[in-house]
Formats: sequence, structure tokens, C-alpha cells
Amino acid sequence: MNHRTKNLMLSIGLLGGVGCLMVWGVLTMLRDVRETVTKPAEQNPYQYDMDALRKTDEAPQAAWREVGAIPLPLDHPKDLALDASGTLYVCGGNEILVVKNGEEAKRIELDEPVRCIDVDKDGKLYAAFSRRVVQLNQQGELEAEWGDLGELAEITAIAAGPALVYVADYGNRRVWKFDKTGQLLEAIDGVNPNGEEQGGFIIPSPYFDLTLDVNGDGVWIVNPGRLRVEHYTPDGERTGHWGKSGWEAEEFCGCCNPTHIVQLPDGSFVTSEKGIERVKHYSKDGAFIGYVAPPESFDSGVTGLALDAGAQGRVYILDPSWKQARIFEEGLAPYID
Repeated sequence: MNHRTKNLMLSIGLLGGVGCLMVWGVLTMLRDVRETVTKPAEQNPYQYDMDALRKTDEAPQAAWREVGAIPLPLDHPKDLALDASGTLYVCGGNEILVVKNGEEAKRIELDEPVRCIDVDKDGKLYAAFSRRVVQLNQQGELEAEWGDLGELAEITAIAAGPALVYVADYGNRRVWKFDKTGQLLEAIDGVNPNGEEQGGFIIPSPYFDLTLDVNGDGVWIVNPGRLRVEHYTPDGERTGHWGKSGWEAEEFCGCCNPTHIVQLPDGSFVTSEKGIERVKHYSKDGAFIGYVAPPESFDSGVTGLALDAGAQGRVYILDPSWKQARIFEEGLAPYID
């Protein structure tokens, strides 16, 4: 065998070896792809089945039924409030919609987007922008404009009592207390002066609500990051709290719930939540009674279920997804289909 023939045979051998390696590589790649496609994804042990949590077949049901709904032709409806006569006020964009007997009565135009509203027992309307509050009369005319709360301010809720007005400020992590002339008196920061739980209000997202104590003794403030509701006297002293974290129907889950709260005339509470969209009823001691509206009542993912209650205890729920003020009444057939 001459030198040229020997080299040719060596080249053929090398090419054959490379070809075998290429075929082996392709087959290995195809096997890996097939295993990747057919292998089931590993389960995240920390992931909750939100669809399952939204089912309420076995959850306690409160005796509430939806009895009506008021359409809200507003851009981005944000908050609602009822006066003593049952007139409904709803803010959205730069407007406040006034509804009487289920029909639009008027619109109040303002120069900034309105974040939240409330009405006191005398019919005076309080509207909050991001950093300041204005006071309007029953005709919607400006009566007073209160001071700016600073560049960090982001007002999320307002509660107007007989002598004091409480303003929840997500940006500054505190509740401001004003007198009825707009004089700033002090702030409630949620810090217990006795040294317990020095963190104050924990507010991971811009939902920070409050409701007047119907007994006239201060205010109930949601501490959403602690998943509970806290009571403060007019002097700013915390005297108690209720609510606990968890995934059961009676508990509050996620980073920061409840998002909204109202106390009913009988002293019981109604709360709304995000994540699991639901509205629940609690006793005046914070014991879970049942649902006002279970998760199946709302579009998945809806947030901003603002609340208010009429003198007769009817609950009004702002549903931004449906652009309605939905009305619920207790004492009817339980909410079970």
C-alpha cells in the first residue's frame, strides 16, 4: 500500500468517525428536547391555587343579597360616599357624580383628579386630591381649601366626623387629623408609645383606608401590611385591633388587606379585598360572620372595591370593572345559588 492510498484510507476513517459523532450528537439533542417537552413542570410548593381559593361552596355565607346597581358613567370611578338622605356621591377623574333616587342629579367639576371623598352629617362634601383636601357645600361650590401635605403625600381615604376629619396618607404612612376649619392638629403614625410593634403602619401598596367609629370614639384604621384593623381614640391612642392573616375565609391574605372598610350602624364591619376579590361581614368584635359578596360576584383581578353604608345598613360597593355602585342588603335569603 503506497503512501497516497494510506492517507486516503486514514481520511475516510476520520470522516466516518466525525459523521458518527454528529449523528450521535443529533440523536442526543432530539432525546433531550423530547424529554423537555414531555416532562411535567415541577410544582412550586409555595404557589397557591387562586382559582380554588375563589370558590366558596363550603364557606360560611352571610344573609346578604344584591338588590340593585347604579351605573356610573365616569372615567375610572375611584370612591363613593353617602349622605344622611341617601344621596350618593362618586368621584372619578376630575368629577364628582351626584346621584339622587338612582338618577344622576349633577356633576361637580374640579381642577385635579379626585382620589377620595366623604360627606359629613351636615351634608358638607370633602374631596381629596393627591396632596390636599377641599371642602364643598351641598351645591358643589368650593368653601375652603386646606393646606398641602407635602410632596410625599398620596391621600387614599377621608372620614369626616362631627368635629374631626381624618385623612389617610399612603405616601407619608400616617393619618392626619384636622378640625372642621381645616386646621391640622396632629398625625397618627401607628407607633405604639408603649414600645410594642414600633413599625407603625405597613402599607406595601396604595390602599390605606379608615372608617369613623359609629360610637363617636375615634376611628378604625386598616393596617394593611399587618392584615388587620386598628382602633384609635381621637387623641391618637391605639386601644385595640382585630383581624389575622391566612387563607381561610375569615382571614386576610396577600401582602396587604383589607383594602377598604366601613362600619355599619349596628357596629359591625364590612371589608373588601384584592387578590381574592371579596366583600365580607364581621361582628363589632371582629368575628367573621360571612360574605356580603363572595369572589364569584366580581371579575377576577378587579381592585378598588370602595365601600360605604346607608343609614339603614345597606352596603354600597364600588365596582370599577362594571362601573357600578352595587347595592347589597342583609336579612334576605343567603347568598347561595
